Amino acid sequence: RDSQPGARKGEFAFSSSLLARVLSGGTAMLMGDALSDPALQPTGSLLRSGTRSVLAAPLASRGDTLGVLYADRTDVADAFTPEDRPLFGALATIGATALAADRYSVKLEQESVVRAHLARYLAPELVEEVVTGRLSWQPGGELKEVTVLFSDVRGFTAASEKLSPQDVVASLNDYFALMVEEVFREGGTLDKFVGDAIMAVWGSPLGRETDPLSAVRAAVGMQRAVGAFNVRQVAAGRPPISMGVGINTGPAVAGNIGAPRRMDYTVIGDTVNLASRIESQTGPGQIFIGEATFQRIKGQMPVRPMGPIAVKGRTQPAWIYEITFETSEPRGVKATLPRPVHCRMQAGGLSFTALLSDIASDGLTLAARVDDRIGDRLLVSAGEADPGVECDVASRYVGTDSKGRKVQILTLRAAPAALAGLERSLLATRGE
Repeated sequence: RDSQPGARKGEFAFSSSLLARVLSGGTAMLMGDALSDPALQPTGSLLRSGTRSVLAAPLASRGDTLGVLYADRTDVADAFTPEDRPLFGALATIGATALAADRYSVKLEQESVVRAHLARYLAPELVEEVVTGRLSWQPGGELKEVTVLFSDVRGFTAASEKLSPQDVVASLNDYFALMVEEVFREGGTLDKFVGDAIMAVWGSPLGRETDPLSAVRAAVGMQRAVGAFNVRQVAAGRPPISMGVGINTGPAVAGNIGAPRRMDYTVIGDTVNLASRIESQTGPGQIFIGEATFQRIKGQMPVRPMGPIAVKGRTQPAWIYEITFETSEPRGVKATLPRPVHCRMQAGGLSFTALLSDIASDGLTLAARVDDRIGDRLLVSAGEADPGVECDVASRYVGTDSKGRKVQILTLRAAPAALAGLERSLLATRGE
């Protein structure tokens, strides 16, 4: 309708009393003359709008009222007929459905952006908790008990001087991908990358009683993943690396910290500082933990005391402990590697020769030709006459050897006792 006399150009005036009546009724409404309707009080908004004939219906979808579809005339009464009412109601239903779909689309797009952002820092299950609202990620700071993990590469800066910038970035991206996967596997939160160092947190935003143990398990997984990473490094003609990990548990302030234009969700406090200090004491391949972490995982992981260390700003030294994961399942024998081994697929019986480069406490690493059709389960033996060790293929990577030939780098998992038997067979074959 045209704006009533006295209204500014483009302004649409209507009666709030009429709108309230439509919303409360929940159905399409037809009114012949609003000014003379006994059910309406002559309010100021009704008199100012000069409304006579009215046809209106709520825009409702799945129990939610999104607005009102409204038409009126100020010049004549009874401008709309009873036949107009169901048609107007149908139009309102169509409009409400379209409006709800549009809002839902916007919501999905916003959630997709939020998920993509959170997935960079949180484990997948925590992302869903935050997005669905079951877990509140408060913008303000709050005191929490957390377990903080710091890891840092040893000697990468010096080694990277011999690499091209592209190789440096490729190495770091490959390394970080493996490390973050281990953090997320144990439910941790990626706090930040600092150069080639990683800071991860358990207990924020969601805390669990098993956080200290989960952090230690993640550290063990990270150290073992470095072995797989180094196989790729060497295959690509890049130098291998080593890493140290420090872990500490205690209270910290968690929240969005930074400048108004750039804020990050992180944790700060003495617990964090001590975790960093503990990490600085580690050597290549070591995992050190603080006293509080030790008390919470005692009896659940192999640990040996390392003694006290001096900490800046503290009058008392801090005790640290080493996670002795490398010796928790002793191998007992040490065959000279690399060594050719015989492989046979359990499904199909295909046989081929591969180069065994490493035997760990729970698996082994070998290289095979790219055209070898490798299944999910292999029998690996020192020779064709041996029964072989049953192994599951944990990961497969296509790389390049020192002569530029493409090879498959396999990480296999097997029982420690079976691996020890394989080593004994290798020793006997070479007479070591």
